[in-house]
Amino acid sequence: MTKQELIEERLEQIRATIAAQNHTLAMLLPHCDGALHAMRMDDCDIGFMLLVEAGCKELFLRDIAWLAEIQHIAFEFRRSPGHFRFLFSDGIFCDLTVMEKHELESGIIPSEEIAWQRTTMHSEIFDVAVPQSSRFDLDDIVEYDDPDWLLGELLTNLLIGLRRFNNGEKLSAFYLIQHHALSRLLSLVNQWEPKQSNNNGSSMPYQQSVERNYPQLSHLLREFALGYESTPRSAMAILKYVEQHTSINYFIKDQILNQIQSHSNLH
Repeated sequence: MTKQELIEERLEQIRATIAAQNHTLAMLLPHCDGALHAMRMDDCDIGFMLLVEAGCKELFLRDIAWLAEIQHIAFEFRRSPGHFRFLFSDGIFCDLTVMEKHELESGIIPSEEIAWQRTTMHSEIFDVAVPQSSRFDLDDIVEYDDPDWLLGELLTNLLIGLRRFNNGEKLSAFYLIQHHALSRLLSLVNQWEPKQSNNNGSSMPYQQSVERNYPQLSHLLREFALGYESTPRSAMAILKYVEQHTSINYFIKDQILNQIQSHSNLH
């Protein structure tokens, strides 16, 4: 079975699983470009939105084990209150947003974006449109200080950025890895590394004082930000540094390395 065939099969399995759950109203495929099985191959394999009954959102976000009935979920990251990124153990990378009807804005959802809807539901439920803020915006997110959140965001930034790079979107990949992922890394450095500067009361952002505060990293900083053509090398340097300070989920690491391996002398 090819990767695309596996993705199409998985999409059908997700649709059937959603239909079998209580309190689900619809499965939407935003940005599907008019094709029900359109794949978000640039950022993830399957990006979908689940519309649920009022008051039931947290039931589906507290634990996504209901999706593990399809295939073991090897990595999961709750990026925001209504947004998960997760990886099936067979390498299918997914992006899930869960919403209730009142969170949608007025307008029309194109019929091709509706992958499934409960037959008992009134059709007017779809006289709404997915708000722009929920459409898998990868570059606009509130950053948290929790190290687990920072690590999850960093690792998915690396994976998505490398997918973009390999898809020819080098500038976008550069921005996502050498800006966003690096920013998360510096937040973790702030927690992992001892500060050498005595200016502990400074209000200066840590990105502006990192060389002074962490001179022990001076030889690595250039590797983290090698420039437009060298994003995979920067991703590898960031990954290696992170692995020296914390454990990394094997499956997400393997996916990152798979994206890097096409570039010689990096694996």
